[in-house]
Amino acid sequence: MNFVQIKTGSQDIDRRLDRVLRKLLPQIPLNEIYKHLRKGTIKVNSKKVQQNYRIIKNDVIFLASHLLNNQFEKTVEQSYSTKEKNLETIFCNEHIKVINKPYGISVHKSNPKEISLAEIIASEYKKTHKNESLSFIPGPLHRLDKNTSGIVVFSQSLKGAQWFSENISLFTKEYIGIVRGNVKKAQYWIDFIDDVPKEKGSAFKTVRISSSGKEARTKCTPLFHSFFNEVPVTLCNFIIETGRKHQIRAQSAFHGFHLLGDKIYGDDKKCQTDKFYLHALRLSVPQNPIQIPEILEASLPPDFQNFLELEMKYDFMMKL
Repeated sequence: MNFVQIKTGSQDIDRRLDRVLRKLLPQIPLNEIYKHLRKGTIKVNSKKVQQNYRIIKNDVIFLASHLLNNQFEKTVEQSYSTKEKNLETIFCNEHIKVINKPYGISVHKSNPKEISLAEIIASEYKKTHKNESLSFIPGPLHRLDKNTSGIVVFSQSLKGAQWFSENISLFTKEYIGIVRGNVKKAQYWIDFIDDVPKEKGSAFKTVRISSSGKEARTKCTPLFHSFFNEVPVTLCNFIIETGRKHQIRAQSAFHGFHLLGDKIYGDDKKCQTDKFYLHALRLSVPQNPIQIPEILEASLPPDFQNFLELEMKYDFMMKL
């Protein structure tokens, strides 16, 4: 029997063999992988091993050649890069990559025809880290809605993913957004959010404020007041202490200040815009062992800047 030898990388060390194989052979069911391990058509260093074997430095996985042949017949890879998609990289090291996400691109794929940010980052990582791992795939470490722009953090190593996930509650996450109405003073919202039951056939999820959901805490501070189509609007800074789906959009609407142009959570017949403006502006990071800067900041998209300057007469000499 012919075998293909695949050397493991530094990101695979101490990972269970079955988890590495799941990434390496995604088209093969896990129970089939276990059968191949028992039969010896999958080995490590030419020896049979158990499914819970943990990878060590310089391990080589031996795969019966027909397993990879079948895999490649079923898999068609696409290649993307952040440069091709005009994505701004705010910061990148061996552990994390921070992107300034544009409006209108999904972090995760929501339909088969679109290209997600996660796919772009994973494709780019695969091209630049060919020999580092068989199983590690970089992924987003927190959420950001499709129509919210700004900071999104992706893992570039297991160490980075683990540290970020374990310490995310210590981060300060600041957003900037435009709401309808005159927010006269700073407010602290503590509500409970749960999912609205989906309509049959709909893939879109919304949330609502209720007494039975998960706690959501948001600080809202007014920065600048103006008018748009004779309606009062306020530029606000939002600091979220929890990370619920549509948290800022749902809480703002519930407290009487929905995001200007938000057709899901607001009703702006007179003052409607073609989009809402919400941007993940700044991430404050505690001291850390993976060399992330204490402050990460994402510049505003041009259309957001134009709306502030042209429609709201905002003076950019003021600090956001």
